[in-house]
Formats: sequence, structure tokens, C-alpha cells
Amino acid sequence: MGIFSKIGWILRGSLLVASPLMTGGVVSAQSVEPQGPVTHWQIAEAVNDETAHLVHVTTGGSLHAICSHRQCDMFVEPAAGCLPGQVYPLLTNSAAQVDVLPARCLIVRDGDESKLVAHIASAEILVAAMLSARDLSIAFPTQDGQMDVLDVRMQGAAGLLRDALGSLPEQAATERKPDERAALEAIVRDSVSRYQI
Repeated sequence: MGIFSKIGWILRGSLLVASPLMTGGVVSAQSVEPQGPVTHWQIAEAVNDETAHLVHVTTGGSLHAICSHRQCDMFVEPAAGCLPGQVYPLLTNSAAQVDVLPARCLIVRDGDESKLVAHIASAEILVAAMLSARDLSIAFPTQDGQMDVLDVRMQGAAGLLRDALGSLPEQAATERKPDERAALEAIVRDSVSRYQI
């Protein structure tokens, strides 16, 4: 066997050993790719043709959006709770805007359980952020003088709303007064969401 034949035999053997390793690398790289859009939002159990209830859970609590074709109502379920009837200033911060939104604490029923939520009276900023996939943070004051922060990722929220409603809500919602509880009562009652006032 000549020298070139020996080199050819060694190279063929090397390729046969290396090819399963290279193939395995290609297969594992393909299996890591996500199957669909990644979102931190979820649709609550009950959804009908007129409304959708979306939830985003973070360490500081959860942000809820109950949306129809016309508008969205937003409320926070703070991890530390709130005092019923009390109005809380929520500091919202995004790459585009910083604002303070008033939110009134209400007691809602979730089956046999009572929960405390803070209804956001003028949620246009949050709705605009949700529809444009602009992440934001919401700081909620706690009873001990600290702040709980909800870091809200908006990626995928508009797509979920479009899937649930067939279209996106109009951003121009009528402004409500902070003490106008009837608006949230009607939205929650008509939405077949799991929350009841």
C-alpha cells in the first residue's frame, strides 16, 4: 500500500467518525428553535366572542387586561395586596413614557375566594404599550412603604388579543373617573372572566 493510499484510508476513517458528531450538532441546533412567538401573557380560562381576559404574571403581582373590540380595562393584582377603597398611584415606566396612573383597590371574587385588585381608571397608556409591544414596569406602593415592581413584557399580547377577538381593540377609550366602579363591574360581569365583583 502506497503512502497516498494510507493517507486516503486515514482521511476516510476520520470522516466516518466525525460525520455522526456533525449530524448530531445540526439536529440539536434545529430542535432548540421556538415553535411559535414567545409571550408572557396568557388568556384566562373563559373567553367569549365579545371579550378576552389576558393575564401577565410577574414577581410583584399580575396585570390583567379585559378587552373588547372597542376598549380594554386594566387592573393589577398586587402580590402584597391593597386596602379596599384606597386609591393608589401606580408609577409606569417605559422607553417612551413615564406616568402616574391612579388605581382604586376593589375586592373581587374568584370562585369561593376573595382577591384584592387595583382597577386602573385611565389605562390608555397601558393599552397602547400592549398593542405596540412596548415593555414597561409598574411600581405599586405596598403597606410597609416599599414598592413592588411588575416588569411587564408586551411581546405577543397583541397577537393573543387578535386571536381571541378577531381584531384589535380601538385605542381611543372613553376616560373614566377613578371612583367609577360600575364600569369595571359591567366589563367583568359581561366578560365571563373568572373574576366577579
